[in-house]
Amino acid sequence: MSAEEQFDYVVVGAGSAGCVVAARLAEGRRHRVLVLEAGGWDRSIWIHIPIGFYKCFSNPRYNWGYTAEFDELVGARRVAWPRGRVIGGSSSINGLVYVRGQREDYDSWEAASASGWGWAGVGPYFDKAEATPVGVSDARYTHSLCDAFIEAAERCGVARVRDFNGPHQAGAGYYRLNTRHGRRSSSAVAYLHPLRHCGNLEVRTECLVERLDVRDGRLRGIWYRRDSHRHFTAVTREAVLCAGAIGSPQLLQISGIGPADVLERAGVELVQELPAVGRNLQDHFASRVISRVVRSRTLNEMSRSWLAQLGMGLQYVFARRGPMTLGAVMAGLFVSLEGHENRPDTQLLFGPLSTDDPSKGLHEFPGMTLTVCPLRPRSRGWLAIRSADPAEHPRIVANYLADAHDRRLLVNGLRFARTLLDTEPLKQFAGGEYLPGKECMTDEQLLSFTRMRGGSIYHPAGTCRMGDGPDTVVDSRLRVRGIGGLRVADASIMPNIPSGNINAACLMIGEKAADLLKADQ
Repeated sequence: MSAEEQFDYVVVGAGSAGCVVAARLAEGRRHRVLVLEAGGWDRSIWIHIPIGFYKCFSNPRYNWGYTAEFDELVGARRVAWPRGRVIGGSSSINGLVYVRGQREDYDSWEAASASGWGWAGVGPYFDKAEATPVGVSDARYTHSLCDAFIEAAERCGVARVRDFNGPHQAGAGYYRLNTRHGRRSSSAVAYLHPLRHCGNLEVRTECLVERLDVRDGRLRGIWYRRDSHRHFTAVTREAVLCAGAIGSPQLLQISGIGPADVLERAGVELVQELPAVGRNLQDHFASRVISRVVRSRTLNEMSRSWLAQLGMGLQYVFARRGPMTLGAVMAGLFVSLEGHENRPDTQLLFGPLSTDDPSKGLHEFPGMTLTVCPLRPRSRGWLAIRSADPAEHPRIVANYLADAHDRRLLVNGLRFARTLLDTEPLKQFAGGEYLPGKECMTDEQLLSFTRMRGGSIYHPAGTCRMGDGPDTVVDSRLRVRGIGGLRVADASIMPNIPSGNINAACLMIGEKAADLLKADQ
C-alpha cells in the first residue's frame, strides 16, 4: 500500500449506514471507494443466525463496549452502551427488530430545519432499501404467550396490526425482523458482500482512524492505524463518516472539529469550532415488568434442555424456522398513554423469556418480559473526548430521566404493562410478578425501581445534528459546516430520535446520503 494512494471516496465505518453508502457509491464502477472499518469480518455463524444475537451482543470481539458515565439520575450506575465493532456494525449484533418510525418523526426533522428530510423526502428511501437488498420478514416462529399478549392488548383497546410500518403505527402484533430466509440480513450482507470482489470497492478491516487531515478548510485525507502501523489515504472527492452516534462525533473532535473548550481540555488543536458536535445526545431508556409463567413453556426452559436445543437446531437447519429465527423480542405494541390516539408515545416489547442479564443466561424459572419504552424522550445528553487517542472511549453523559415527561411515561407504561398481565388471556399464564415486585406500587416506588433497574435499548442518536443554525453540525445535505469534502451519514445526524427501533432509519439515511453525494458530483 503506497503512502500516496488516493481514493475518490472514503467511508469511515462499515455499519448500518456505511455499508449502504459505500455500496451505492461503488455502483457503476465509476469511482474508487475505500471503506475503513475498525472491526473484523462478520465470519461467525452466530452473527448470521438470528438467535445468535444473545451470543454476539456482549462479545468484546464484536462490541465496542461503551458505558455511560456514572449518573445519579439512574442510581449512580454506569449504563452499558454496546455498539457493533464488526463489518455490518450494530446491524450485525442488534435485536433485528425492523421499525420505520412514524411519519410525523420525519416531518418534525424538516420542521427543525432539515430541508428535504420530511416523510415525503425519506419515504421513498425506506421503499428503496426494502425493495431489493434488505431482508424484512414476518416472524417465522410464534408462541402462545405472544398470541395471548396481543389478544389482551385488544381487550385493552389496542387494535391488532400485521405491520407496524404501515401508515399508522398504533397497534399490537408481531414485529417484523431484518431477516431473509431465516438468516440475519445485516447491512453488510445486504449491501457490501455482493460487491466485495468488484474492482473499484476496497474494504479494509481492523483499521482505527486516528484523525482527519484538514487543510485550508478542506478534507485532504485520513490517517489510520492498522497492524501497529500508521497509514494515510488521500481523498480526491469526499469522505463520509458513518461511525455512529458515538464514533462520528468522537472522530470530529479528535480531528479538531468541535467545541473549543472540549478540544482544549483534551489537548487537541482547534481546526474548526462547531459547538454542537457531541451535543443533542438522545437514547431510548426502558424499564421492564417480568412475570413468572404457568401453563406454558417459555424459552427459559428450552435454553436449558439439550433435547429442546437439538430440536431447535434441526428445525432451523431443515426448515429455517423455529426459535433460532428469533430476534431480541417477538411481539409488541405501540400505544398513546397521554391521549394522542393517532400518534403513539410508548412502545412495549414482549418476549416469552426473562433474564436479569442477557450475558448471564435466562432465568431458571419460566418467565415472560414486557419492556416499556417512551418513544420520544425529551432528556438530552452529550459526549466529549478525553484525549486525542482514538482508542480511548469518550465521556458519555446520557442524562436519562432528566425530564419529567420521560419519568411520567415510564411509570404509566409500567402500570399499563401490569394491566395487560392482569387481562385475559394473558392473565391465565401469569404466575406472579418477579420485577418490579409487589413492594413497588406507588409512582415514587416505580420510578425508584426504574432508576435502579432501567436501561438503554441501544438507540443512541443526534450527536451531529442536521439542519440550519448554530446548534447543528451538518447541513441538510450532510456536509460538515466549515469543512469541504466531509459529510456525516449515520444516526448522529438525527435532529430527533425516531419512534421505535432505529436501524431502519439508519438504512434510509445511507440510501439518501448516497443520492446526495451522487447529485453533488
